[in-house]
Amino acid sequence: MQLPPKAGALALVALLPLAPLRAQNLVANASFETYSTCPTTSGQPYQSVGWIAPTTGTTDYMNACHTTGIVGVPNNVFGSQPANTGQAYMHIYTAAKNASNYREYIQRPLSSPLSAGVTYDVSFWVSKSDSELASAEIGAYFSLSPITLTNSSAFNLVPQVENPSTNVITDTVNWVQVSGSFVASGGEQYITIGNFRTPANTTTQFVGGTHNGASYYVDDVSVVAKQNTCGSKLIGWADFASATVGFVDVQDFEANCQPAVTQCTTPVPVTATTYYAGGTAYNGRYRTVWVSDGVTLAEYETAATRQCRARCAPMPAILANRTASVSGLAFGDRRQVLFQLATAPGYFEITTYDASGRCLGQTTTCRGTLPTGALAAGLAYDELRDLLYVSIDVPGLAGFDHYLYVMLGSSPCTGICKSQLQSCTVRLTTGLAYDSCNQTLYATDGQVTQSYLVADPKRCDFRPATCCKKQNQPTWHGLAILPCGDKKSIGKPCMSRPCPSCPSMLAGSLGDAALGQSLPVTLSNAPAPAFAILFLKVGPCGSGISLPPPFCGTFYPFPAIATFGPAALTSTSPCGGSAVQNVPIPADARLCGLPFCAQWFVFCQAQNQFGFGFSNAIEFEVVGS
Repeated sequence: MQLPPKAGALALVALLPLAPLRAQNLVANASFETYSTCPTTSGQPYQSVGWIAPTTGTTDYMNACHTTGIVGVPNNVFGSQPANTGQAYMHIYTAAKNASNYREYIQRPLSSPLSAGVTYDVSFWVSKSDSELASAEIGAYFSLSPITLTNSSAFNLVPQVENPSTNVITDTVNWVQVSGSFVASGGEQYITIGNFRTPANTTTQFVGGTHNGASYYVDDVSVVAKQNTCGSKLIGWADFASATVGFVDVQDFEANCQPAVTQCTTPVPVTATTYYAGGTAYNGRYRTVWVSDGVTLAEYETAATRQCRARCAPMPAILANRTASVSGLAFGDRRQVLFQLATAPGYFEITTYDASGRCLGQTTTCRGTLPTGALAAGLAYDELRDLLYVSIDVPGLAGFDHYLYVMLGSSPCTGICKSQLQSCTVRLTTGLAYDSCNQTLYATDGQVTQSYLVADPKRCDFRPATCCKKQNQPTWHGLAILPCGDKKSIGKPCMSRPCPSCPSMLAGSLGDAALGQSLPVTLSNAPAPAFAILFLKVGPCGSGISLPPPFCGTFYPFPAIATFGPAALTSTSPCGGSAVQNVPIPADARLCGLPFCAQWFVFCQAQNQFGFGFSNAIEFEVVGS
């Protein structure tokens, strides 16, 4: 039989220019850089192109083009703060002294109306000025038309995205992200930012400062249609004192802090051996989680339908120091290694297990010392940069001071930098997780989770973002990212004569399509002897195209951007052919959420005739590693 030329795998890096098209910010002049005239004094938001103040409140536009100190950047009459991006930002009052209803807002039209039923990710950054009050309530309200008031009072509306009332923003040094997601009703075309609550529903805190009230700088506004059909979630092993089983709890953190739910329960472990013990790590190859109570390691499947079915039997954790307890776990998909953090007051160790086999294999361990009484109780792995993030908590006067150590994944205990973290909780950190798609680090005390934007980890530049409560009883011991990873099977297989029909021919895949990894795409129950070529398309499978005889069925990955194979299908059974092709996923976060469609084309020869057919197609999205 004459084989077609081998096409090989097209370098998927060529797709990266397509990635920015998936995530267009609907807010023009989002960081206020473009201006019609340089501002000269307070109350000139309209100088930033496209932006206005929708009430008579005197919103302020700050820009570095102003050099006399009134509305400059970084120095202005309300304090000193460099812009989060560029050289400009806005300034608004969110609360006033003596329960006054005075408010300030900013507003502009979106570049296009929002679509009904579509989920939008919304974010903006704030930093408190030198005002004497701090407040919590600030949000974004979306409307069909401009909203206005002929006074400077609060709108008394419910914004679609709002900072939690429990998270009073006091930081005057760093920029803090306010973010959330919502489903559009359709037609919304204006965004307004400010405090929409009345004084009775506004949480304030006296912190001392030069100016009356509570006021904030605002920068970098973003409204983006959510690309993933389903997003990543936080997953962690949890316990509470009277339980007879452990819990694997999952929370959709980014979807406006939804309450955590129990995915399944674990017979082993049941409860953590000490308050700082535990650990959770996600393995993308098998879609499992490794969990620990401090002395035991166990691996369970994450699918809800599997009910925490064990993949690897529970085993004792290897501890170099017998006084230490396992306090964190993280998994490296590319190298197939499990990192284990263990700690005791003033001490930590990191053990690396070989996880390439059925269960865990050989280990290496390094050790380190900590300040007196300090504990290392959280571990996360940044696979794309090969960095380990270790939370170090030092006892203080009112709880714990939180620090983050950055270390090399290829050489654990080799430090790169360390820094103190701002957090909405003073309790001990019990888990860390890193999401490579949104470059966000999550730190939990078991009940409250603080997220951080990872700006430059090798310089320990971590910026506090959102605070979220777990909202159910079990306490997390360890934390990991659970990618969506769901795949769809599209269409049915078919074969033309003289090939056997093989109605059970099936295309599938193993594990996640994770950044920097290879996704094994499988073919089973195929004709044999025969050959198979895997076709790959960027985008959803859609309705496909019907091909004329001698072909059959529907071809979905059109136009194809890559082919893999041909692979020889051999078997003693006429429908026992099988094949596997590894689809490489570049290690670039811009591919996150990008959908792909894959389908096998099968051809065989019998009696000097050729038969052709197709498997079902599979549709998958790229997820973080």
